[in-house]
Amino acid sequence: MFRLKACLLIVVALVLLAARAGETRAVRQNSQAEQQRQPVVISSVTPEYPPGAAQARAGGEVIVELKIDAEGRATAARVVEGLETLNEAAREAAMRWRFGAVLDKTSVRDVRLTFFFDRWSVAAQSEHVRAAASPFYVVVNPPAPPDTVDHTPTDAENKTCEVHQIKLERDKVGILYGLRMLEAEPDDAPQRLFPNASTEVEGGCVITDDSPKYALVLYCRECRKAKRTWELERQKRATAQSND
Repeated sequence: MFRLKACLLIVVALVLLAARAGETRAVRQNSQAEQQRQPVVISSVTPEYPPGAAQARAGGEVIVELKIDAEGRATAARVVEGLETLNEAAREAAMRWRFGAVLDKTSVRDVRLTFFFDRWSVAAQSEHVRAAASPFYVVVNPPAPPDTVDHTPTDAENKTCEVHQIKLERDKVGILYGLRMLEAEPDDAPQRLFPNASTEVEGGCVITDDSPKYALVLYCRECRKAKRTWELERQKRATAQSND
């Protein structure tokens, strides 16, 4: 009787061990099957916005198809859809992504990544918010436009004022936008007396969110003094004429 009970206990233990092993295999298989369907993102890389594309206001979605090995490394990347000016940046970034590994060492998985180059700042719209909830959808923002542009020549160190014969210096001045009133009788005094005053820079008629606010220029100290004197004398003449 004792031997029979011992045998029964051994059989029950073996059945329990087999069941537990089956459950473990099933969990692993399910996990592996899930990885095959939807790889887990371990690390992602956002591409840099190409400067030329940003300046040209080029944007939109670039879809990249990746081949992933068993270790989760990208082995190949192919652009399925996108603009030529954005494609290479997206492809290079996609190749640096890493995904979860799988047990099958011969596994080759496919995944599609979408990079939305948001040149128009529309990522806050509902369709992009929903898409961005996916780990396979990345919004790429353009770099902030510079507030200062350099208008100085490459040989700035050797420049001198043709009127006052002194070395020109660097300064940061404001950029004026909009239409400017033309004088009925243009005065050539600015060009004759203070050609390098450089107190401001004209930026054109149109101003946008990307328009710089300041410019680096070369100026002559004596030209600026001459300009202030000329402006005061001109204002006095205008006041005298209005009183006559």
